[in-house]
Amino acid sequence: MDSLPRKLRHLQVYEALKADLRSGRFPFGRRLPAMNELVRQYQVSINSVCRAIELLKEEKLVRTKVGDGIYSMVPDLSMSHSKIENMDIPYIVSSKKIKVWIEDPKDWQVEFWRRMLTRFQEENPDIALELCFGLNAGEAAKDADLLLGGLCFLYQCGVETSALLSYEDVKSFRPHLYENKFMSTDSVVSDKGACFFPFGFNTTFILGKKGAFPQRLRHCADILEFMKKSGDEAPFLLWSIGNCLASCGCCFKDVSKGQYEFRNRAKWKNVLNRLRDHMKHGNLLWKIKEGYVWEGIIQKELGASVRFMEIDIGGLREIRNLGLTSALEWIPYPTGTLYWLFSKYAGIVRRTSFPDECLRILEYILRGSVQQELLDQMIAMPIDRKVMEENGYQGLSEGLAAKARKDRIPVEVPFDLEMHFAVEKHTLMWDIYYYLIGKAEDDVIECLERKIRYLMEVHRKRIQAALHKATRMLR
Repeated sequence: MDSLPRKLRHLQVYEALKADLRSGRFPFGRRLPAMNELVRQYQVSINSVCRAIELLKEEKLVRTKVGDGIYSMVPDLSMSHSKIENMDIPYIVSSKKIKVWIEDPKDWQVEFWRRMLTRFQEENPDIALELCFGLNAGEAAKDADLLLGGLCFLYQCGVETSALLSYEDVKSFRPHLYENKFMSTDSVVSDKGACFFPFGFNTTFILGKKGAFPQRLRHCADILEFMKKSGDEAPFLLWSIGNCLASCGCCFKDVSKGQYEFRNRAKWKNVLNRLRDHMKHGNLLWKIKEGYVWEGIIQKELGASVRFMEIDIGGLREIRNLGLTSALEWIPYPTGTLYWLFSKYAGIVRRTSFPDECLRILEYILRGSVQQELLDQMIAMPIDRKVMEENGYQGLSEGLAAKARKDRIPVEVPFDLEMHFAVEKHTLMWDIYYYLIGKAEDDVIECLERKIRYLMEVHRKRIQAALHKATRMLR
């Protein structure tokens, strides 16, 4: 370093040591070389080394102990707090402590998130992450800074959407956050505002034996017509009727207004009657009450009692684990005119002291390499255009992007979680099922409209009563 100006030499030492710390050469608690050794290594004065160490101390990357040495303070998410506390140096991570609550509860999912966010923290040593996992976060998630998961999970956390930051609130920090992404906060149709930050999505696939698919698929009914014409007795196994209806252009709610409605009743009747006919002739099977055990269905039924079946990304992971990928193929659900997506979102809690740091975490998740990992580990489908194209999903990404430009993507946004279960899970699905199997003969759409009006009115009165009670308690 003799050729460098004297006033810059300490910065060169600082940058070199900082790179070593971030690379993991000196993990948490490891002692760095002594001052005299650093002087010899970098061929600088003791004053330059001291100034470099002071800069590292300001960033909480190292800590010095008088008469003992210099210790790494770069945090490692794989270390437990008890292990750190038992070390012979104080645990000082950073003043930027961020609590992240993640929906995914399974061991392989937790392993992915821990591994990925450990790398993030190595690149961002000013941030200390506390990671929590589980579907049933409830009240415990209210003190989180960042929530990662599906919308039902975000609602179940008990955090009102008014308590979440919108992209407009923080856009100045990261104005190019969604560059080269076919989904963004603006893509999401919701009456709650753009407070949901998408980072991936789950959609349904259709699984079948290799070479079994018809050449042209506009929507789900094309597969059923193909099976009917071919005289195939093995049915198409449904996972949820919602996918099939959306594929055929039938939507039962307007999430931008927070209302349930059946647009184009003639189309609805036509689609339902066609599906009823397919079910009657054995082309359609819907196990509405049975849970899916992917291994049993794939190995025992597919190709024998079932020709095609709906499957989600978790099911695809099971196919890979079972070693069945060479005999099977799957395609994204034929989207027709509507899209039935279950997006994965980040929600930034308004009270956080570190909104930009939360965005930094999201920006890392949106990085191309991490988006590829999301797909490889079957955590979610990526929203990065390039990653989708490189993995053979160009048609799906182009279709979603075109839909987003035209109408925005009507993703699954439960504008009220209680009504979501009361209407969709407990009423609509069962009434349609009974109609399809021939157990109900009435006009199913008119019947559903009456029930939904009743449920909405009861729900409205319940909310009014709760507000009245709260007002009286405040007086």
